[in-house]
Amino acid sequence: MQIGIMARLRFKDIDDGTVSVSYRASADPQLVHFRGTRIPGARSPFDVAGDYIGAINRGLGGGAEFSPTASQAALVTPVPDAVPEAWSLDIRMESVSPLFVMHMVVVFAAGSESLSVAGDLRPDGSSLSLTDADVRDWWDRPQRHLRAWGTVPFVVEESEISRGAAIRVRFQKDLPEGYVSAPYSFGYRLLEITSLLHLSHTEGGRKGTLEPAPKRKQAKREISASWAYFDVTPAAFQALVTNMLIWVHEKEHPIESVQIQTP
Repeated sequence: MQIGIMARLRFKDIDDGTVSVSYRASADPQLVHFRGTRIPGARSPFDVAGDYIGAINRGLGGGAEFSPTASQAALVTPVPDAVPEAWSLDIRMESVSPLFVMHMVVVFAAGSESLSVAGDLRPDGSSLSLTDADVRDWWDRPQRHLRAWGTVPFVVEESEISRGAAIRVRFQKDLPEGYVSAPYSFGYRLLEITSLLHLSHTEGGRKGTLEPAPKRKQAKREISASWAYFDVTPAAFQALVTNMLIWVHEKEHPIESVQIQTP
């Protein structure tokens, strides 16, 4: 799972017109059309799309605009045996934050000589809209990160630690054995969060990097995870963790309380 880890190193200035973006988020389904010219040796855009679709369907796509359980996405275009240099794919999306699509644009652009991203709904100047200018602006404004959904159905306690980061989740019932490391389960979602944060710009001189894989432990009704190295905006981390856990609470295992510690 490689969302965003290399994009900061390869993202090009979009002022030259190589990237075109037109998207407006909605609770109704729409097709979002991705078209690009692939850089030789770049990761397949279908693999990139698969990573993001999985993250959306596991609660990370809605931001503050949509409930984590409302966001959905599906690849409409069949995956080809060999991806051509000039590629295209369509993703059906609903309830996906424009800031999440912004992440997608930057990562797709990092592997493309040119890129066009266009949803069925045209931008209307509202906060749900996303254009080329918004992407340029976002790259220079670190405070525009994904934020948490406003209704959290469990207790969240936030505190400071001197270095690193940690979360502790207390569930209402006993967990299945191996839940923390099962495929596409709790531990995998922590890796998705880590990859999204690698792409984040930062506030206060932070570098936007953190330990790639957190250390994870599971007890009878509790899961904990810790990052030894953490140099990202705490609010961005807290928002992604909160939204992921809302999805877990509603879809898998009810949560009693969450502790989040950041520097």
